[in-house]
Formats: sequence, C-alpha cells, structure tokens
Amino acid sequence: MANGFKHDGDYSAKSVIIASSITSILDRLEARGCSPRRSGSRWMACCPAHEDRQPSLSVTEGRDGRVLLRCWGGCATEAVLIALDLRWSDLFRRCP
Repeated sequence: MANGFKHDGDYSAKSVIIASSITSILDRLEARGCSPRRSGSRWMACCPAHEDRQPSLSVTEGRDGRVLLRCWGGCATEAVLIALDLRWSDLFRRCP
C-alpha cells in the first residue's frame, strides 16, 4: 500500500481503493509542513492560512466520511482550502 492506494496487480478502476478524504488532507498538510498530529478522535495541525506557532487547525472525519476543518485561530475554511490548493469537493469521499 503506497500513497494510500491499494492494488492487486490489476490496474482496472475496480481494483483501486481510493484513499479516504481525510488521508489526502493530512498528506497535503504534512507536505506543507503543518505537522498534523492525532489528538484524541481528531487531528491537530498548524494552520496553513496564517502564521501559526502552535497547532490551531482541527481536522476531523464526520460519520458520513466528509472532512471537517476548523481553524481555532479564526481562519475561514475557504482560506485553509486555498492555502492547501484544495476545493470544497476535496473534503468529501469519492466513490470508486
């Protein structure tokens, strides 16, 4: 399993399991140097939308698989998405 994808040698669309949305968001935060760390049932990371010395961005997966983002420093979710080069649709799990 590499990069959140699993395959059995057959590269057809049915054999690929799409990585969950939260995994791809956490990967993007890690790549931006925001150091996401688990904190109970959620993840905390430095917010990429503002100068952040202590983690203020909460990342949680909802029951329906959507990713919930909240910056406790006051950044709008859209500002966080822009800083990560993401769209609103990236917060939702894609069906294979």
